[in-house]
Amino acid sequence: MSSLLSEKFSRFPNIDDSDLECHDTLDTSTLDTEMQSCSWRSQDLDFISNVLINEIPANPYYLESRQPYLTNSMRSLLMDWLMEISSEFYLKRETCHKAMSYVDRYLSESQPVKKEHFQLLGLTACFIAAKCEEISYPKMTDFIKAAGGIYTCHDVRLMERMILKALKWKITQPTSITICDWLMTQWDSYAQNELGDKSHTITLKDSKGYKKFREIVQLIDASSLDIGYLKFRPRIIAACACYMILFKHIKEQKYAPILLYETYKQEFEDDYVRNFMDLFLNFVSVALEIFVYDEMFSCGNFLNKFVDVKVCYEFPPVCKTGFRPENHYQEFLSFQTHNPLCVQVVQMKIKGNFVS
Repeated sequence: MSSLLSEKFSRFPNIDDSDLECHDTLDTSTLDTEMQSCSWRSQDLDFISNVLINEIPANPYYLESRQPYLTNSMRSLLMDWLMEISSEFYLKRETCHKAMSYVDRYLSESQPVKKEHFQLLGLTACFIAAKCEEISYPKMTDFIKAAGGIYTCHDVRLMERMILKALKWKITQPTSITICDWLMTQWDSYAQNELGDKSHTITLKDSKGYKKFREIVQLIDASSLDIGYLKFRPRIIAACACYMILFKHIKEQKYAPILLYETYKQEFEDDYVRNFMDLFLNFVSVALEIFVYDEMFSCGNFLNKFVDVKVCYEFPPVCKTGFRPENHYQEFLSFQTHNPLCVQVVQMKIKGNFVS
């Protein structure tokens, strides 16, 4: 099933499809699911309002419709390079993913970009994102050195103006990482409300949930290397990544507290799975106002192709500078990490046509 986001764009932008529009309404009253009532409400309603207002999607088909000199494989290599230099420069994960978003949005609007200017686009996007997000960011010359010194400061300044003009200076939009980071905090609050003292088994944003946290953000990192990632809204990506990793741990370790029923019988495996799904879908409907689940399941099928990437649990390079994670845990979680296996797996899938 195609995603809702991809319907906004077309592989053939010159075709007028207005005659194909359907204005009939569908009675969905018979499709209502028997969801459990939820008393929990987010204490940060302004965040989701900001997300809904400022979502700015990129065209998932820009390689076919606007960028004849670029390929999906080239894009994945550039995005992996952005993650690598972000990690080496001690940049935040949000900075890295904003830069990646700038690249995709620019390529959705610009004239064809040649191969020799593609890395310049990436490093300039990262430079812009660093100025927006970081308190102390690397110098322009540092980014140029990271690219092998093949560009000049004048090249970067010129590309910076071109990017900002194409993006119409809209450079503060939320990314899937923005939403995911917030969503994990909300999930811990929700789990505490629904499960009480037993919620520690499924937390995500404390030291006990660090393994699950790294798996979630790496799943987003790996999937973002493929252009099929753009077919889904950032909040759908965030919700699906959290769901898949939580379900993986709960399924393997059989955490009975996740159930909403008062009693739990191990032989009813289907009920166990269904109850967890109901619990999580209740959560995303309240936290992210996601009420149509078809796009979530479609996104889940896409993300599932990247779950087999071996997770790297190494601390980010910033910890080598004397930074103490135990004293600044939330800041520690925000630094971009880099797993070279991600791009290797994605490149293999692209060459094998396993990724849409």
